[in-house]
Amino acid sequence: MTRGNRAFYASVGTLAAALLVLGGVMWIGGEEDVPEEGKPSAGASRKPGAVPTFTPQPDWVEPDRWVALPRPEETESGMGVKFEAEELGAVAMLVAQQSYTAEKGDTVFKRQMDSYRAYFSAADRLPEREGAVREGRKQADAKVRQTLGLPAEGDYPPGVSVTSRVKGFKIYHSEEGEVGAYLLTASSYRAGETETEQVAYSVAPLVAVWEAGDWKVSSKATQRLEPVRKMNPVPKAAAVGDTRFNTEGWTAIREAS
Repeated sequence: MTRGNRAFYASVGTLAAALLVLGGVMWIGGEEDVPEEGKPSAGASRKPGAVPTFTPQPDWVEPDRWVALPRPEETESGMGVKFEAEELGAVAMLVAQQSYTAEKGDTVFKRQMDSYRAYFSAADRLPEREGAVREGRKQADAKVRQTLGLPAEGDYPPGVSVTSRVKGFKIYHSEEGEVGAYLLTASSYRAGETETEQVAYSVAPLVAVWEAGDWKVSSKATQRLEPVRKMNPVPKAAAVGDTRFNTEGWTAIREAS
């Protein structure tokens, strides 16, 4: 890992970083002052507009950019695969690999390893690399368990859930067979049925490459395109509906109804 990469990999021990399906690629820090969706920070201007998945809040600021991502053509082991070979197909795969819910027997470790096997490139899934990824995902699961006060092993107790959802993206590189994008991820967790849900936002750069008829995450391409990424300022995290979501150049994802 280069000196520059190491700087952007700061704080990987935080829960927000643990919930990203990284497989060895970088994580850029999250934000602690991001308001809830539909509840913009002070000073946000009012701008009425329809919201695809929930009722607008009084101070809702309509995102400047909405996109309905293409759906995968096939499903393998419960994971959507075979995305269209266009730019938005690459983004759709990147979003899919980072979107999951962990509860009961489907722990963070299991869901992240399922995503890793389905969406990462063949080079990232070589036996010598998978061992390191597996150990890293075990540590991520242990971090979640420690934070939520859960047993070190076994299923999560009833009422405990961890959810990772990509709320927006910003493309910083696009050419035939290769797309790089920042992902804005909201990671939420609940320690029990009566506990309050906590939400943390994070921003991570990933690159998708066209490989064997589908888009795959490539840590090698992500690292190779670091000079390109550094030419594009890292967008700050912001909730959908907040003024900063637009000023940072995020594109919101219109979820299927």
